[in-house]
Amino acid sequence: MVISVDTNADMPRCLNTEPKQAKKAKQLAQLHSGILAKKAQGPRIQGCFSRTMLVTLQDGKEVVIQFRPEPLDIGPFKIARQSLGQVVPEIERLKDEELEREQIWAYWMNCIPGKTWSDGIRGASPKVIVTINKSLGSILSQGCIEGNSANVVDRTLRPHLEMLVSSQKSEI
Repeated sequence: MVISVDTNADMPRCLNTEPKQAKKAKQLAQLHSGILAKKAQGPRIQGCFSRTMLVTLQDGKEVVIQFRPEPLDIGPFKIARQSLGQVVPEIERLKDEELEREQIWAYWMNCIPGKTWSDGIRGASPKVIVTINKSLGSILSQGCIEGNSANVVDRTLRPHLEMLVSSQKSEI
């Protein structure tokens, strides 16, 4: 199933509108944290294979609740967090029988403060873009670990990039 950036028509009935996603995200955040969830809203740009809600808890902390149409292998996130530290969010799978019956899996992540790369470079001078990219490169270069990643490249990254390149959507 391919998730469209500009519609929720592919989501099950329990999540097919942003208000339904916000309500469910608040419920899950509150159950997981034990802290009342004050509000939930989607980010400026949604992903292609998920729906994301930014939830503000009563204590002011922001968390991310993500709904995905397939289970996510969180192992690489855990390895990346060990290697790169707090620039990678903590992630946990949330159990929700109603969503899983609808073939949707929910995840909890801490919110990393700052801007997305696309927001950071929007309107920036070439000098600022170089600085941002050097910073990003410095972080990513710390992500090298022992072993061979050829299978991941062929099995996961290449098909995902090919799908993005073939997309007709300007947001992608």
